[in-house]
Amino acid sequence: MEVLPQKYELKIYPDAKSKKFRGNVSIYTKIIGSANKIVLNAKELEIKSAEVISNGSSQIPKVKLDKEKQELILELDKPVKKNAVIKIEYVGIHNEELYGFYLSKYKMNGKEETLLTTQFESSDARAAFPCFDNPSMKAVFELTLVIDKELEAISNMPVKSVKVIGDKKEVLFYPTPKMSTYLLYMGVGKFEYLQSSLGKLKIRVATTPGKLKYAKIPLLYAKQFVSFYEKYFGIKYPLPKLDLIAIPDFSAGAMENWGAITFREIDLLIDPDNTSASSRINAATTIAHELAHQWFGDLVTMKWWDDLWLNESFATYMSSKCVNAVYPEWKLNLNFLIDEVSTGMSADQLESTHPINVRVKSPEEIESIFDRISYEKGGSILMMLEDYAGPETFRKGLHRYLKEHAYGNATKFDLWNAIQKEANIEGKRLKVGEVAKAWIEKAGYPIVKLSRAEKGYSIAQERFTLLGKTKKGLWPIPITYLAYTKGKKDVAKILFETKNKLINTKAEWLKLNFGQKGFYRVKYYDEMLTLLGEAYKSKIIDDVEGIGIESDLYNLLIARYIKLDIYLGFIRNYMLDTEYPLNMQIANHLTALNTFTYGMGVNQKVRDVALAYFRNAIKKIGINPNENEDEPTKIFRAKVITSLGFLEDDEIKDFAKRNFENALNDKVDPNIRNPIFFVSAWNGDNEVFEKIKEAYLKETLPEKKIYLLVSLGLFRDKQICQNALAFTLSKDVKLQDSFYIPNELSSNPSGKDLLLPWLKENWLLLKEKFSAGTHMLPRYVDALSTQRGYDKLKEIKEFFTSKKNYTPAIKKELRETLERIEINTLFAEWLGNNS
Repeated sequence: MEVLPQKYELKIYPDAKSKKFRGNVSIYTKIIGSANKIVLNAKELEIKSAEVISNGSSQIPKVKLDKEKQELILELDKPVKKNAVIKIEYVGIHNEELYGFYLSKYKMNGKEETLLTTQFESSDARAAFPCFDNPSMKAVFELTLVIDKELEAISNMPVKSVKVIGDKKEVLFYPTPKMSTYLLYMGVGKFEYLQSSLGKLKIRVATTPGKLKYAKIPLLYAKQFVSFYEKYFGIKYPLPKLDLIAIPDFSAGAMENWGAITFREIDLLIDPDNTSASSRINAATTIAHELAHQWFGDLVTMKWWDDLWLNESFATYMSSKCVNAVYPEWKLNLNFLIDEVSTGMSADQLESTHPINVRVKSPEEIESIFDRISYEKGGSILMMLEDYAGPETFRKGLHRYLKEHAYGNATKFDLWNAIQKEANIEGKRLKVGEVAKAWIEKAGYPIVKLSRAEKGYSIAQERFTLLGKTKKGLWPIPITYLAYTKGKKDVAKILFETKNKLINTKAEWLKLNFGQKGFYRVKYYDEMLTLLGEAYKSKIIDDVEGIGIESDLYNLLIARYIKLDIYLGFIRNYMLDTEYPLNMQIANHLTALNTFTYGMGVNQKVRDVALAYFRNAIKKIGINPNENEDEPTKIFRAKVITSLGFLEDDEIKDFAKRNFENALNDKVDPNIRNPIFFVSAWNGDNEVFEKIKEAYLKETLPEKKIYLLVSLGLFRDKQICQNALAFTLSKDVKLQDSFYIPNELSSNPSGKDLLLPWLKENWLLLKEKFSAGTHMLPRYVDALSTQRGYDKLKEIKEFFTSKKNYTPAIKKELRETLERIEINTLFAEWLGNNS
């Protein structure tokens, strides 16, 4: 027996004032076999009445609500066959906890206003209406919203009709195509719109009143990126309209509701004259990510959440590809290596990691896989698969996949089978399925060790983890390598499927993972490492290859394979003068090492190299932006100023002090404004704290407001740190933003020790505030991953595993956090003994 929804006729009466809504839904179903019990999903709904109509006869079912399973069970006296219409009247809640059909607040002219919006992914459509809340149960949605007549309503499809009834109006939307419940959208409020067209497609950016001036550039991005995807996928955008909606309160960065994408304001809105390059690029990448979903995720949806990566990995990889095609000067293809690949590897080098493809059942388990493995590792593996299959074969495979499964569901097998078919047509002898299966179903990744052999070079693989306990592991690794002999460069490809392999060559040296498309680390022997350092310094190999060498060295250091002097010596000898994005990667690593060793005996060694690196960089690019410089230079300068400020460089401290008031009043370039806030906070007193807080309370530009808030977590006075923590849960900080200050304090030497007591004191409050569907609660646990010491490890484990404090929503993050604390402890002890 199976009950399959075909169409939902949904009428909802929202009411922000009472914080309750009523609704009625008619669900047209197809029944395979016969059913005397129908099980739907419902969460926090009060059922007023239910009726089941089949073959001309009506039944009033017995209604049961299982709150734990979030199920609505309708028991029938007589079984129904073939077709049935389920009619339900119910009442729901407009919560303020950022899930379901929730309430969002904002201020306009000093007065508090509200809007209503939805966030259903993964399992919260059931909080807005009774439904079959399963991605594989696609159906058509016919939505009517009955709202106050002065308000606007937005959904996935265009408005079909508006009927005014007294002080209300009924807004009827055109029926959607077949789609999953989690992609339905409902928005009600005082929206303003900026609109344009791409052929027949209507594209709008919707904001709350007064913020439409920030919509022009996002609208341009949307048009450019939709045009790219239509050409790349070979499939037109599937709906008649596209809305990008800025929401004041939103737990995620953005959500791909089909035709009605929602965003945090900071991830969408751009002030043409007052937004930094990094925020502008972040907004562009977020827009591109959600637009990729309109095909990957919305048009074709995974059958179940264990294939979430089919949505998120592709959107992650495609967003970089898309933005890079439209704005190549931003170098997003290179940034992908130091951002997505690096983040994915960082998450996957834990022994507590999970495969990209993972079995999940409950809503809590589903939420836990919206992480760096599903997004960044998955996107990185797709880059490796594209390189293995070839870009055009890969693209044709995606087109085949989308065409064959449009308006339906698919699994991982469908995807790599489509790519394999295209490879076969082109006569390529590839093992797409075998390679993809191994990397998607296997946790972790390998380290490839290179050594000299009698007839060339020997490579061996084993699993790489920072703890170093797990060594076994075998992957089919597509390896591209550069062989260098007497000025001649040869590039070759192999599929490394065994434990050991001989590379038969007389080359002077080899650079493995040439082009950095592979998801693995390399350990070179000392002589080879020196040769590669010289090759980089003399520009025989470029910054892309430098990214791989430096990243591997840094992580080999953390995993205690090499000594600190080897890593720092390599930077000092070969990499003091680097280009984007290698310069950003080294900056991130030196800053992280300086923070980690703060107060330790070895810190001076790190500071010396870091100061040499950053002073060389600022001398090269200057403190103040130049009119014609590119975006990567602007972003790198911001990093350098911040890092030198944290290293207490006198010139930068003085620069920040002189420009602090100008930064508060928008009289400096937006690309150096945030670093001035950060350095001023790091070297500031209570007077500076109060000025930043006051500016935060008054600010309306989303980017500036967030970075003022971040700055409050960067002070080094312990009492100020305490004040910052108290402020984070005040009414002046939005629930969605309450994580920023604790996150900054987690790596602040003065605030680090305050975080755990504060979190223990406020944990039950946070646990109550944040539903599993918001992805928020695990972030607080993750912030503790910078702690060290076995006493801290024990204290954190005992606190969060107690019955009162534990929740399944933090299961994965707690496991990872405990492992990172053990890694920190081992690394700190090792540094003390080996430096």
